[in-house]
Amino acid sequence: MEDRSFCRKRSSICSGLDCPEHIFQYIERGLREDFPLLRSLSAFAHNLPGQLTSFIGRETEVAEIKHLISRTRLLTLTGSGGNGKTRLALQTAAEMVDHFANGVWFVDMAAVLDSTLIATTVATTLRLREQPGQTMLEALIAFLRGKRLLLIFDNCEQIVSACAVLAEKLLKACPELHILATSREALAVAGETTWRVPSLPVPPAQPLDSFEKLAEIPSVRLFVDRATSVVPDFQLTAGNAPAVAKICRRLDGIPLAIELAAARVKMISPEEIALRLNDRFRLLTGGSRTALPRHQTLRAAIDWSYHLLGGIEGVLFRRLSLFYGSFSLEAAESVYEGPDQDSMEFLDSVSRLVDKSLLILEQSAGTPRYRMLETIREYAFDRLRDSGEVAAVQRRFLNFFLKLGQTADKELSGPAQGKWLERLDAEQENFRAALTWNVQESQFRTAQLQLALALSRFWLVRGNWEEGLTCLLRVISPDCVRQFDRSWALNSCGNFACQLGRYDEATRHYEGSLAIRRELGDQRGIAATLNNLGNVYLHQGDYETAEPLFSESLSLLRKLGYEPGIAPCLNNLASVRVQRRDYAGAEKNANEALEIFKKVGNDLGVAASLAELGKLAMSQKEIDRARSCFEESLALSRDLDEKVGIIGSLQSLGQLMMIQNNYESARALYQESLSLASEVAAVPYVTTAMDALEALNQAQPGDAAEATRR
Repeated sequence: MEDRSFCRKRSSICSGLDCPEHIFQYIERGLREDFPLLRSLSAFAHNLPGQLTSFIGRETEVAEIKHLISRTRLLTLTGSGGNGKTRLALQTAAEMVDHFANGVWFVDMAAVLDSTLIATTVATTLRLREQPGQTMLEALIAFLRGKRLLLIFDNCEQIVSACAVLAEKLLKACPELHILATSREALAVAGETTWRVPSLPVPPAQPLDSFEKLAEIPSVRLFVDRATSVVPDFQLTAGNAPAVAKICRRLDGIPLAIELAAARVKMISPEEIALRLNDRFRLLTGGSRTALPRHQTLRAAIDWSYHLLGGIEGVLFRRLSLFYGSFSLEAAESVYEGPDQDSMEFLDSVSRLVDKSLLILEQSAGTPRYRMLETIREYAFDRLRDSGEVAAVQRRFLNFFLKLGQTADKELSGPAQGKWLERLDAEQENFRAALTWNVQESQFRTAQLQLALALSRFWLVRGNWEEGLTCLLRVISPDCVRQFDRSWALNSCGNFACQLGRYDEATRHYEGSLAIRRELGDQRGIAATLNNLGNVYLHQGDYETAEPLFSESLSLLRKLGYEPGIAPCLNNLASVRVQRRDYAGAEKNANEALEIFKKVGNDLGVAASLAELGKLAMSQKEIDRARSCFEESLALSRDLDEKVGIIGSLQSLGQLMMIQNNYESARALYQESLSLASEVAAVPYVTTAMDALEALNQAQPGDAAEATRR
């Protein structure tokens, strides 16, 4: 038997490369002996550690990183702790060994605490020794110059500056050298390309058609694979699929967190794991004993990043934990410090948190916004609680969003309403957070009520009626609310209840508001509530009761000269007069309202007036005019995503199609309106749509349109 030395075979498994194997040639009389050398890769062309677990997903990411390595000489993979940077780098390197004639070499910087030893660590990995008269850096450069080789600098964050200096010197001196680094922040070297490692894709919030589709999602695949390693007969089933989806979603697709959660399957079910995720940092422990200490628990993974923060960065990191979803730079600054804060220091701190993968920067319609992964946010909030700053930072947070809400409320009746609706859409999660904090302090509770009042118009437009009603009823507290604010709160509660079709409840709220406003002598408030009370009767078809309420409201508003209130009241009067066949009066009212809305730039109001003019035209058999009004109203309402306007215009167009015996179009319009009305729990509109669809299914041509009028 003849020794043929060590050879390395290329693995067919994506999890890595096989170890070198000692090859022998068997010699026997009569057999050929002069075989050529085996075609194999060099036995020592890499030092990549073998992987004991399978590599899940991220095929696209590996391909992209391979492409980037071929184009750039320094590529840094960044991302939060536990996000799989090292594993992704190793997988990519394993697939690129053949591209580097002189090998791929993995250098673990995790244990290097003395920055002066970095060059020595790299040299040791490459099996270099110090030579007399040469520094270790000089020896490295002498060895690497002229070689086509890939170095992997792993876990650079704790000595990032020293890693940056070494990388720059090596790359300048060795033109064939490539470096792939992993770090929680970029090296910040000229020519560096940074690539943020994303979390694994997670299941959508809405259930999928089947759990088989769920099983294809990478985060779920990872959970199932790791769960199977501790419970071999574990399977994803229709029964446990919702819990597994929730686990992956709530853990933000972070591989380390998912692996730690999967390890708990040997003790508790996925359903119990999902229930316990509110205490995730105590639950997600018990990682591999051979893993780095910071990868043995979820808390340790984030602790590592937190302890590398400077003092100001740590303060900002903790305080940003109050934000849910995304937030603007302006909002972040409001919780940072007091009025004497250094704005440049603040900007630098935000930038460093992004660089260190603790904040994610996103572009929303060209405007930068920031967010934390929920797992990191919960960790940061624990640190905020430990600091004793929660109450003080909550007050700053609430004050900022109160000012924002009050400014927006004023703008929602003018030409900038579209921009402000989008701004409020982006902040909904933060508004909800501010309104749910249970702080037993009268000033804080008053500010919460004022914020809810400021958001009432927004909630009405967006169809968040149940949310608005529930929130207002929660924050009204007799011991800390001024009567003036209480009257507005009750009026807004009536608005939400009316849209929900709860007319008795709406009447009760309006009458309570009206009594307070009469007592206070609040003429504008009295006029508003009279108009709203008239709407309750209008929706129920009691036009005789509704009309005098609208007329009294209009009279007060004209005396006050308050056009933003006059126009809606005129629209309501027009609606009553259409039903009572006073077409001349209706046309006069609707046109006057339209002119006022156009003058002040209120497109929501313009849409409402066009809808009334369309109903007037339809009542007078002016089909083309009616269609034009309804379509223009619908377009404006869609642009602003105003739910009532969209639903109402769809149903009016549906009725118009029925009049023309165009049943197919009518059915499509009513079905769309039913879907949207059901989504926002608009009971009266749901009833109208269902009645119309029933009429379409059963009535003879010519009868269906009449059925919808009854």
